[in-house]
Amino acid sequence: MEYRRVTSESEIADAALLAAAAHERLTQKINVLPARSAQDFAGRLEYVVGNGAIVGQFADGRLTSFLGAIAVPDFRNAGPGSYGPDWCHGFAAAVDEQASIRALYRELAPHFLEQGMRIQAFGFYAPERRAVAAMHGLGFGEIVIDAVAAASELVGIGDASPPHAVRRAEPSDSETLAELNDALARHIGASPIFLPDARGMGAEAWSAWLEDESHIALLATEGAETIGYIKAEAPAFDVSYSVQDASVLGINGMFVAPGARRRRTGAELLAALARTAQERGKTVVSVDFETANTEAHAFWLRWFTPLTVSLERRL
Repeated sequence: MEYRRVTSESEIADAALLAAAAHERLTQKINVLPARSAQDFAGRLEYVVGNGAIVGQFADGRLTSFLGAIAVPDFRNAGPGSYGPDWCHGFAAAVDEQASIRALYRELAPHFLEQGMRIQAFGFYAPERRAVAAMHGLGFGEIVIDAVAAASELVGIGDASPPHAVRRAEPSDSETLAELNDALARHIGASPIFLPDARGMGAEAWSAWLEDESHIALLATEGAETIGYIKAEAPAFDVSYSVQDASVLGINGMFVAPGARRRRTGAELLAALARTAQERGKTVVSVDFETANTEAHAFWLRWFTPLTVSLERRL
């Protein structure tokens, strides 16, 4: 068995085939995801070769598995790091994923450590349990979960006669949204999440964001009081590539005031968002959340299927 950097066009093409096969296995378990071809991954892998590193396992000159990552100047507001996206690995059918991951990481890690990147992270598809277990054994802990649900399944989780009103946010709601968003930032910056330098958008930024018709923000109210919000748009570049598609609406913010929790406020917001998604021709809703966010972990996994697990190690 030989371990070395993937560099040539033919090696990148072979890696793209393995990445496409991994995505195909994922879609067999989560059938709401868009299809991907090897060509979809080839350009991305070429970028990693040019801006990071990919290490391959070769048997008789044939690529049988690979693992790659790119440099991130400020990883999650905590300093220089590296990240291997969920599409930047692959295994041939007969390969032992756990043994392969250990060997590939041993070869890849020094490349980034020599550049001063003491935070190293990787994403793996949630059904790849053996690969995730191998990362745990190497000292990696889970930090983020990406998850998906069919919009048609979410519309039914709201009450027929909800106790709270839910409405579309307007630019005039910017101050209220900024206050709620600031409360969310304080929440994820505190114990047990401790996300470094967590901050919310100010009212001016919210006003500009709301002017884009493709952006959606909904407010839950109780009398004259706003008790929660949810926001969504097209999936961002830094979430799982598997959901970066025109059919997907990506949730990228939600907060319910502590006094309004456990009263179905979150479910009402989510159901209303799913209805809005359907009205816009979206069939899938995605979300990503911190695994250390106890409330978010319990809420999202009640309705969504885990798609990607991101793990981090600090050296």
